[in-house]
Formats: sequence, structure tokens, C-alpha cells
Amino acid sequence: MIIKNEKKIKKTVKVLAITLSLSLVLGACGHKNNDTDNKNVVKTEEKDSSSNTDDKIIELTSKENDIIANNKNLWNKVFEKADKNDTEKSKEMPYDEYLKSLVEKSKDKLSEEDMKKIDNDLAQIKDIESKLSKLKKDTEKSQSSNEESDDLQKFPAFNAKTLNGEDISNDIFKDKKVTLVNFWFNGCSPCVRELPELQKLNDEIDKKGGQVIGINTEAIDGNNTAIKEAKDILDKQGIKYKNISLDPSSDLGEYAGKIMSYPTSILVDKDGNIVGEPIVGGIDNEKIMESVKDGIDKILSKSK
Repeated sequence: MIIKNEKKIKKTVKVLAITLSLSLVLGACGHKNNDTDNKNVVKTEEKDSSSNTDDKIIELTSKENDIIANNKNLWNKVFEKADKNDTEKSKEMPYDEYLKSLVEKSKDKLSEEDMKKIDNDLAQIKDIESKLSKLKKDTEKSQSSNEESDDLQKFPAFNAKTLNGEDISNDIFKDKKVTLVNFWFNGCSPCVRELPELQKLNDEIDKKGGQVIGINTEAIDGNNTAIKEAKDILDKQGIKYKNISLDPSSDLGEYAGKIMSYPTSILVDKDGNIVGEPIVGGIDNEKIMESVKDGIDKILSKSK
């Protein structure tokens, strides 16, 4: 994270001064035609400005180091007054204020000419600290905005039919506190293998106000052969929860088309918001099931 990097870099600057003073005194299958297990989902990476921000932070903190180094002998007199209490205080104080507090303790060792140089250094460092503080605030604001946007990411709106020909839309989310949406297709053996566990999960969370729905990305509108095959698979597995036949040109169809690893499941709250990261791999895997149930419980607890 940028803020953590910024703190780490800032800490390095403070450590430089403090050290100087103390030295003186102290499982899934591939998309459609790949049927191997446990491949990671391929996500679209978003461009980030963090590296640019880090570069600015490094540049500014390097300038602070240079200011101290340019008057090293003079600042040594200041750091001689630092003790353990000052070191602890430095963790809570802006760097320029920390240095200023040491200067106050060192005035008896500083000449008038020394103080002019020190004051000039402090003014430069204070200006740098101001810029670093602004970078931090901008970063926090950006992160807060991104988090809010993530929280409000909507599941794509859709009007479709189930494999049995019933009309279905995203209004289905309103009826339940939480929905697990499972993306699968006929030729994916891990997808088929987890179906009984999905049915058990559906029966379990139904009592708590939840549901499972399936989206078969092969049994699309007009592909009657794939639809029939999907229905046969579901019947043989004893699956009763709803499964959707997609319109590939719809928003949901386009969304499903970006999924590169199967099976993949997504948790959706009653307002139609996607919650958390996609769940990649079959929930017949114990660890994945634990993660799924943990996510479901968190959503249910917020819905009370």
C-alpha cells in the first residue's frame, strides 16, 4: 500500500537522524476448452499511480537526508542532545518538529551563525514535510474513494430465463440476504463435481435467508443442445436451485465472458452488490468452503 510505503520511507529518514544521535550518546478448470484443475483466475489489472507517488516520496525524503548531510558536523551538535525519550517522541511528532525540539535543547552549543544555518535547514525540511503530508492525504482520499467504489460494485443487471424457461432478473437478489452466484459449464468436471455441495450449501443458507443460483455459460440462449445437456447434468446430481441461461450479448453475458477459470463463484448481497473477491475453485474443497461460509456469515451479520 502507498501509505505503508510512505511511512516506511519516512521512518527511514527519521532512523537516519535518530541512529546518528544514538551513535553519539546511545482448485479450478480453464475457460471452456481447458479442463485442468486448480488454475488461478486471470484478472484484469488496473493501472495504479502508486509507483509515481512512491517516487515523489523517495525524492522528497532524499532531499531531507541531503539537508542533514550537508551540515553534518553542525547537526551532530544537535543530535548529541537526543536521548531515549526524544527517540520515542520522534515516532509521534512530525520530523521537522522533532528536529526543532532538539535544536531548542542544543542552543547553548550553537553560535549565532550556526542558528542561521539550522533555521534555514529547518525551513526547508518543514516545507518538505508539508508536501509529504499532502501526498499522504491525497493517497488516503484516493484509497477511500476506491474502497467506496469497490463496496458499491453492482452485479450486472440482467433479464433472462432459467434452464426451465422461467423468467428471472437481478430482482432475485432482493428476496434473499445473500446469494452465491456460481459460474459453470457442462464440460468442466470440477464444476460438475461441486454441484452436490452447492445444493447442500443452498439448503443450509436458505434457512438463514440465503440462496445459490447457477449460471451456465455454455447453455446460452438458442443453444438448445447445451441447455438440454445442462439440465440432464443437474437432474442427475439432484440440483434444485435455479440455473440461468445467458444472453451472451447482455451485460451479464459480457461479465461472464471475462471469467477465465472455472468454477468461479461470487457473493452478492440483497442490494445486488458484489461482496469480496471472486471465489475460484470448487467449494467441495474444504478450505474454499470455509472461505465461502465465512463470507456468507459476514454478509448475513450485516443484514440483521
